[in-house]
Parts: sequence; structure tokens; C-alpha cells
Amino acid sequence: MKQLLMNIGLNENETKLYLALLKIGKGTIAECVKISGLPRSSSYSAIKALIDRGVIAEISGKPARFCCLPPKEAFQKYMDARTNEIDRLYREKLEKIEDEHKNEMKHIKEISPLYIDELIKQAEVIYDEEALSIDIDRDVMLLRGEKVAKKFLDQFIVKKEAKCISTLPILFDERQNPAFRKEIVKQLLKFGIKQKVIIETGMLDIPYLVEAFRIDIEAVSFKHLADPTIRKLMIMDNSIAFVGVRHNASPEEYISILVKNRELIKFLSYGFDTLWNKAKPVTIELLDEKLEKIKSAGEQT
Repeated sequence: MKQLLMNIGLNENETKLYLALLKIGKGTIAECVKISGLPRSSSYSAIKALIDRGVIAEISGKPARFCCLPPKEAFQKYMDARTNEIDRLYREKLEKIEDEHKNEMKHIKEISPLYIDELIKQAEVIYDEEALSIDIDRDVMLLRGEKVAKKFLDQFIVKKEAKCISTLPILFDERQNPAFRKEIVKQLLKFGIKQKVIIETGMLDIPYLVEAFRIDIEAVSFKHLADPTIRKLMIMDNSIAFVGVRHNASPEEYISILVKNRELIKFLSYGFDTLWNKAKPVTIELLDEKLEKIKSAGEQT
């Protein structure tokens, strides 16, 4: 992607800064310097140039933050502006136009669209899937999209204990077959990992979830609440926590928070324990009863 950016007119510093900002979503000048590896003075110049080109924007505040604009709209407007500028020069200096302007005009109108299409394709993948970071390598990160949340979840391994709240089946993928789930249960039992999961009561009426709970219950302690209050939560070994904050949204717009601050995790853990004490147990007998009712309802219809 670096060469594509330079092909459409960005210099090396602007390219490094844009790629760094595209990766982190939003960032202060200090964060941009850290990720891009550019000197602070060069980063300021690159940011100003990228704002002028219309591909990034400044978010007011103390400190100010910068973010990439949606690649498709931003680069199309950028190329339209460049084309219009060359057209203006061409019209003004039609009689005296230099060969370099003719060559540039040909590059902009004939070759650059090919670069732009590929650049937009690559940039949108990163723009859509990367984390939107409040503070890089700090105590709290804001994650945009279910893909990002799952990617971060996969980076952490529970060693001793996990506490979870789920009001939607994000923790239980219907595509996971029983053999896979049984293998996970074996691993949990083998390493003595304790898991407490609070589910929304309504999840006990969803057939594939009840079947998944029936397998998992050998290694997982389940309880249910009609309204857990905290909609989505996972605490791992009292050192990492994920909290869902935007629920009724598309997978791309789903927002969650990654927490590494120990004091905040203690607070979240206290909230979980309070709900756990209020919740009702999910037993094998209850799950079997639910499965039988689901089966009977299906036969009647």
C-alpha cells in the first residue's frame, strides 16, 4: 500500500503517517510519532499535508487527535481535486504548457484510477477491521466491530478463571460442532480452568445454544438472569476484561472496550459477583427439560 500512496502523490513522510493512523484509527501526535517512527517535526508537516489533501481530519480536544476519513470517499475527492487542478492549469496555460504537465495529466487521468481502486480496496480492509484506540498500550482501548473484538479475544488465554456475561450468542458460535466443543471442555477440565457464565434467560429457548450449554456444563458453571443489566462482559484471570457497550448494532458497528486497568477490573468483577449471587442456576436437568420442550414444540408444528 505504501507504493500505491506514493504513486498518487503522497510523499514518504505523508505515506508513513497515513499508514500509522490508518492502523490505529485515531491518535494524538505522540501516538502517530510512536507508530510511524517519524520525528515529531516531520509528523506535524505530514499531518498538515494530509489534512489539506482531505484524507485525514483533526478531532478537537486536549490533546488534539487525528483520524483517517473513510478511504473510498476521501481518495475519490482527493483525486477529483487533483484532476480539477491539472485541468485548471491546462486551461490557463494551454499555449505554454510544459511537457511535464502533459505527462502529469496523463498520469492522473489514465493511470492513477488504477492505483486508487487498489488503494481503496486495501485501505478499507484496515479501516473497517482495525481497533479504534483511545490510548495505545494503555489501560483502556475502544474496539470497533465484532471481528476486532474476536481478534483481540483470541490473543488472550485464560489460565485460571474466567467470568462472563452474555445476552446474545456471541460466546457460543452455532458453527462450532459438538466434537469441537467437547474438546474444549476436555481442555478446561485438564488444566483446571474455572468458568462462570451468566446468560440471559431467553437464551435457554434457543435450540443450538441449549445444546451447546448441555456440552459445556461439564466444565462451566452457568446461571441465568432475565435482565443481567451488564449486557456483555468477560473477565479473564482478573487481569483483562472486555465490556460490550453498543449492542443493537451491525457487526461492523459493534463497540466493545478492552480493559487492563486493575482497579476498573476489580469494580467490574464486583459487579459480576453481585449479579452471580442474584442469578438462578442452570442445571443439566433444566437444560434437558428445555431440550424436551423444544423437541415437543417442533413435533406439534
